[in-house]
Amino acid sequence: MLPDGRMVFTSYHSGYVTIVNQDGSKDFEIKLGNAFDVIYVGDNIIAVTFGYSSQCISLLDIELKNVRKTLNVGSSNDGIAFKDKDLIYCERSQGLQKLSLSDYSVRTIIYSKLSGWSYPTTFNDNIIYTDNKKNTVTCTNLQGQVNWIFQDESILKYPLGLSVDNYGNVYVIGRDSCNVVVISPDGQRHRVILSAKEGLQEPSVLYYDLVSNKLLVANLKDKAFLFDVAS
Repeated sequence: MLPDGRMVFTSYHSGYVTIVNQDGSKDFEIKLGNAFDVIYVGDNIIAVTFGYSSQCISLLDIELKNVRKTLNVGSSNDGIAFKDKDLIYCERSQGLQKLSLSDYSVRTIIYSKLSGWSYPTTFNDNIIYTDNKKNTVTCTNLQGQVNWIFQDESILKYPLGLSVDNYGNVYVIGRDSCNVVVISPDGQRHRVILSAKEGLQEPSVLYYDLVSNKLLVANLKDKAFLFDVAS
């Protein structure tokens, strides 16, 4: 979700990045290969990853509606997060990588072999990421020291996209469990807050907007939903 309330979606197979207005109508779209994940980095710029189809990350200008810069990072790139002017992305066999937007250097910050379609997010000095093959959500500090690991296959199966609220609660998609699970900041408590009853069908990604307390949840195909978490 953008600061003005518009929403950004990627479509991997058709290769589009689509900007959607608050009322759900399409604003515009950009053809961009196999676009996988997207994050807003400020100044009307969004960063786009491409999964295993490309070793690049693109920076798009959503005001000029064009590609500002394409960065060759030398590896595949799945889920992406933004912290302190750095992009943090999942690189599968090499774990979590950090791409500096000041000098475009890349370095490994957490070396832990991840499955494809892993996603990271950050909160304060912590990084939280999913691994769908292990059915885990892991929280570490910025040096890679593990704070906690959540794993309960009776609750969460095939975790994909995740996001955090203002208090550090972790909202995570369970694709095969068809739900959204919220995990407490210490990893000790959890609760299912959304399921197929709310229209989820192969849910894939989500985003918690810290200003509006809205939770955007996207199915793999066809539908996305915007929930008011505060109410």
